[in-house]
Amino acid sequence: MDLRLKASIALVGEDLQPLVDACIEVHEGFISRVSRGCNSGGYVRVSIVTPLAANAHVHTADYRYPDYGTSMSLEELVAPPAGLKHRLLSKTPRSEIVEASAAAYRLAEASGTGLIIDFREPAAGGCSTGREAASRSYGIARILVLGRPGDPGEGTACDGVGLNSPLDHPHGLPGPWRGFSLVAAHVAETRDMREKGDLEAALRIGVKAAVHGVHLSRRDLEELAASGVWLVLCPRSNMWHGVGLPPVKDAMDAGVRVALGSDNASWSHPDPKSEALAALYVARLQGARGPGVAEWVLRALFHGGYELAGLEPPSIEEGRRAALAAFTLLPEEEWAVYAAVDKASALVKALAAKRAGILVSGSRCVSPGLGPCDSRKLGLASY
Repeated sequence: MDLRLKASIALVGEDLQPLVDACIEVHEGFISRVSRGCNSGGYVRVSIVTPLAANAHVHTADYRYPDYGTSMSLEELVAPPAGLKHRLLSKTPRSEIVEASAAAYRLAEASGTGLIIDFREPAAGGCSTGREAASRSYGIARILVLGRPGDPGEGTACDGVGLNSPLDHPHGLPGPWRGFSLVAAHVAETRDMREKGDLEAALRIGVKAAVHGVHLSRRDLEELAASGVWLVLCPRSNMWHGVGLPPVKDAMDAGVRVALGSDNASWSHPDPKSEALAALYVARLQGARGPGVAEWVLRALFHGGYELAGLEPPSIEEGRRAALAAFTLLPEEEWAVYAAVDKASALVKALAAKRAGILVSGSRCVSPGLGPCDSRKLGLASY
């Protein structure tokens, strides 16, 4: 597969530097050229090119019931085993759960996502339904399914552990679950859970990632940083459920390693770019201003989830395996990014909720909803 893109702006290199008037060529699954200015024709014209982002925390099975229970509390909705989500999923045919998860995976990929870390509920068939759903994705994202004790296969189909709460396991993980290197858990999502000591329980278990962390103190965050534990921020979910705002500025100041997740697909579109915008706004609300804030958010978006999973983040540079998304904006939107003084902030704003027109992963090139890449079918001008 060969592809030549001409973009108004692209995020290139491991440091995600904005390059204007970028020309990117892909040959046989690898990036063969990155330059400013194109010296020949045959390029597909797009607005923005980025590496594939990572969604470091999502629940996809509940996409079967979009926007259910909007008047209920978080605990009423999702606390196992009696929360509405678990009651609904336990009565849902397996085929419907698989298709709901597959649809959420495709939505995430269409937003420009190359890594999806999915928490699988036992009531939804656990990891096996997620693995089956992954086979029905666009084939762009690497999909990691995390299970928990009670999984119907006791972890045999899982890529790691995704705990509802570390408080559920005061004596540590049961035997079959101790061999996984990727262990994540919801931590301090509510004040009540933090006051019960869920952070301490998570650290005793040896989690690699704490998800949410809404009610972590500055001292808690410093402990996470010292322990090398990742923090996965899901600000849209926290706001939707009314549990509070995540401590974005304090996490930045404490040096915590951060990734972004979209949480439940039922209530939040599985687009980590939208989480990046929410995190940027929360950071500013909490007093984080000036150069570096948007750059920090972009690193969390494009690097954090991969590094958390022990994978090399994709990078738009010559010789690297192609893993990128191309977006076409309205001319007025494109101009606002091209002319922006702070291009990192402009990119975070412009990319939120946008669907990619072209997705590339190695030799696979897809236009979401249209199939394999074809500039004639894409409706994109070729120059």
